[in-house]
Amino acid sequence: MRAKTHLLLTYLLTVPLLGVHHATVTALATILPDLDHPHSLAASTLHPLELLTGRDLRHALARRLRHRGPLHCPWPWATLAYTLWTTGHPNAALIPLGALLHCLEDALTTMGVPIAWHRKNGEWRSIRLSLARIPSNHWDTVLPPLALAVTWATLLLNPTELYELHPTPELERAYWHARATLFRPFLHTTESLNQETLRVSNYNRLPHVRAALHYDHGTREVTGLWTPTGWVHGDDGRWYPPPKHGLRALELSYPRARYRVITTHDWPPPRDALTLHALLAYERLTPEELERTARRAVLLGLTLRHTDRRTGRLVLEGRWITGAALSRLPRPAWVRLRLLTIP
Repeated sequence: MRAKTHLLLTYLLTVPLLGVHHATVTALATILPDLDHPHSLAASTLHPLELLTGRDLRHALARRLRHRGPLHCPWPWATLAYTLWTTGHPNAALIPLGALLHCLEDALTTMGVPIAWHRKNGEWRSIRLSLARIPSNHWDTVLPPLALAVTWATLLLNPTELYELHPTPELERAYWHARATLFRPFLHTTESLNQETLRVSNYNRLPHVRAALHYDHGTREVTGLWTPTGWVHGDDGRWYPPPKHGLRALELSYPRARYRVITTHDWPPPRDALTLHALLAYERLTPEELERTARRAVLLGLTLRHTDRRTGRLVLEGRWITGAALSRLPRPAWVRLRLLTIP
């Protein structure tokens, strides 16, 4: 495989687990095993040393190690990565991890990679691992565009990944417009709006909605922030519960893009739905747990009655709260519930 294929494929494999910055370091380290090829990108980094020493280091390494030789054996890289990780050097472990992934990726080609050596007729011969009989040039054709497409789709699905790249205003605007165009056909039910809002709330933002909510007692047009549970925090400061029989979203806006989405959905009220007046109290929370629980409670429509960071005490109150909303909160020290009906 060529260097660009290894770079893109390694980044694609590691970015969901390691994040953008660590995945970038791992992807750059993935070219190290190709030091045994004189015309590789990794070998070209030796050019300054060649100028200083006056020796052809690239061809000297290639003659001694041979391409797909010891540097492509996965065991030393795996051992080094594990040792660095377990001894408390996770950032340094990213370099041998990238080299290990390079070896595993080359194992998907016809030539494979060596995993052991044995002596036969006075010569050392390698036992090679080849998981797929596919030539390298075929991978070089298919994987780069596929990796770019999947990476862009990952960014569109998770705004947090984009903002780790510290985008410029132009890139941010293009991102939100692309996201709006991509998701517009799917935002036609309340559940799809809730799922979309849950993704955006991970970036500490909520989309702004202008919608008509259909209740038993009539229709109410509201504007405000749409929360992951379907509650609307209105611009007037009031909380509006999810509609029982319908929703018509007239406009939905992201932080950098605004577009219109027309959606109407009618459904019968669920049989097991509960509307409650809830009073919840938490004890001995850490400051981080208190902040996280309070933020989630506000998103679900509850109000903060009392907070004490010194003792870790938090008291929440909510009216017209559903059982599904309460299940998204941690279990409190004590709780008081009273059944209500929507007028």
